Amino acid sequence: MNDTLISGGIVVVLILIISFLSGWRDLASYYAATRKPVGRSFWFRSASIGRVGYGACLKFTADAEGLGIRSLPRMGLFDRPLLLPWADLSARVDHGLFARASVRVSAVPDVKISLSTALFLELTRAAGVSVENLESRWEYERPPNNKMQRTSHG
Repeated sequence: MNDTLISGGIVVVLILIISFLSGWRDLASYYAATRKPVGRSFWFRSASIGRVGYGACLKFTADAEGLGIRSLPRMGLFDRPLLLPWADLSARVDHGLFARASVRVSAVPDVKISLSTALFLELTRAAGVSVENLESRWEYERPPNNKMQRTSHG
């Protein structure tokens, strides 16, 4: 059997596993982008989504309606672009030298997105979104069944 074919198959399987482990597929089941965000874009950025770190292979786009996240082609073979409405986001922002911002989405609260505070502040500024408003939503009440209802966003 061809070694290239086997290696390629292994890479595809690993990328699929990463998509499941990160929670990206869970996010996409609620927040798959139905339009291309039109705001300011930040290319080759890093973040952790769930338990998976995406190093310098993400594109973030911020507009007034939401935060767009897409993985660059080879890294996110199975990752559909996301568009997370600002109204569904909550955040905890740390400050300091290596500060991180943690972001949760109401429909999938167990999948945390962690990115540099500097990038998060740039994204919110570009979209004209209040960081204080997002921080005030960090602690929220979960529904009794611990799941939010799927809704259509777009």
